[in-house]
Amino acid sequence: MVLGLAEMTIKALIDLQKLAFLGSLCHAPTGEPCHTLFILRLCQFDLCENRKIGFIPDFVKILQKYNLEDYLTTFKTNSLFPSKEKWKSVCKKAMRQHETSHWRMRLEQHKDFSLFKEVPRAWNRLPHGESRRSAQTAYRS
Repeated sequence: MVLGLAEMTIKALIDLQKLAFLGSLCHAPTGEPCHTLFILRLCQFDLCENRKIGFIPDFVKILQKYNLEDYLTTFKTNSLFPSKEKWKSVCKKAMRQHETSHWRMRLEQHKDFSLFKEVPRAWNRLPHGESRRSAQTAYRS
């Protein structure tokens, strides 16, 4: 598993975009066809036990992976969903926690990777004003 500059895997970055799309579907105006189709598929997902295909199961798996399924449950029961900015912040925080814990678990399992435990510490020691490029240069030296 490789963490990119955003401290997330490529898969997590893709999941972040999918969750942003989920947020846009939840915030779409009620009369819009995309919102109507989304609600229809969401109801079909809840009612149909044997056919779990399409984009709704994908959303549900991602929400479960990052422990965010309560937001969809709240949307289904109360039609409430966080604002775009709040949703983005919640998703990034949950993903960062998931990726960091998963990364640490893998480091603990494989002793050959013990050197990589120092990488996040080096990033955290840098002043907040420095760019990633200067941070990379500082870490390499």
